[in-house]
Amino acid sequence: MNTTEPQSTLDEVSASVPAQSVPASPQPASPQPASPQPASPQLASPHPARTPSDQLLIAAWAKRAGYARALVGIYAATSLAVGAVFGPYAIATAVAIMSAIFIAGWPSLLDLPAHAIPRTMLTLLAIALIVTGLFGTVAHSAIVGAASVIAAFIAEMFRTDGRPRLIEQLSGGFAGAVVLMSGSLWIHAMRLSHGKNVVIVTAMAIAIVAVMHAFDSVAARIAGFVNGIAFAIGFGYLTQLWVESSVLIGVFTASAYLLTARGVLEMPCPSPAINGAARAMIPPLLVGVVVLIAG
Repeated sequence: MNTTEPQSTLDEVSASVPAQSVPASPQPASPQPASPQPASPQLASPHPARTPSDQLLIAAWAKRAGYARALVGIYAATSLAVGAVFGPYAIATAVAIMSAIFIAGWPSLLDLPAHAIPRTMLTLLAIALIVTGLFGTVAHSAIVGAASVIAAFIAEMFRTDGRPRLIEQLSGGFAGAVVLMSGSLWIHAMRLSHGKNVVIVTAMAIAIVAVMHAFDSVAARIAGFVNGIAFAIGFGYLTQLWVESSVLIGVFTASAYLLTARGVLEMPCPSPAINGAARAMIPPLLVGVVVLIAG
């Protein structure tokens, strides 16, 4: 029996069939380092985490800053009361010193993009308002204030930094001008019949509220509001002021401190000392408008 023939036939058939390429087995991919995933916006914190020691330092700074602001407020009240005793030139000197402290820290307190322009404009405005307060009338002070608005727009044209945050820059300058205009009314109030008594009562109310606001708490602010009104009524009675005028002085003085504290609530801690001094000058200068009304 011949077995070589089938074997040769199988060899011929297998030779005629084209060889099929066997696919290579896939190699395992080398592990790639995982790219860092961006943090979820809900979990990202805008402020770095503070350690307990940082919190203690900030709390200590806030306490010292509150005491310092109270002392500056007491100084402002004392200088205004002394100015009321010695006449318009003395109170004009007190207003000039208060305005200088306010102007020095106002742009940095508001974090304005350009500091030189508002400081220059506010300095010129303060000088003009004090001169007008001594030798002019309230109408003249209003004209000076209106001219400062036009001058602020003109001054912004000379900025060479592209004028970023222009609205904030202008609004900050206008707000500072309003504070200075209110402060100049202390001088005009000395010409009124009860101007001297009104200035003294308001100065006492400022001192009381400033002391209460040395403690940064809700209870202290409520106590400052209540005591400001009570002491204004008490000193008004001693100086024979109308009750309505005394209540107006107390309410406006306490409200000025409350609004100032609320306005700078997000101020970075700690901040330069000149910022705190400028903040302490805002309420005494603002109260000048109610001094003129109550007189």
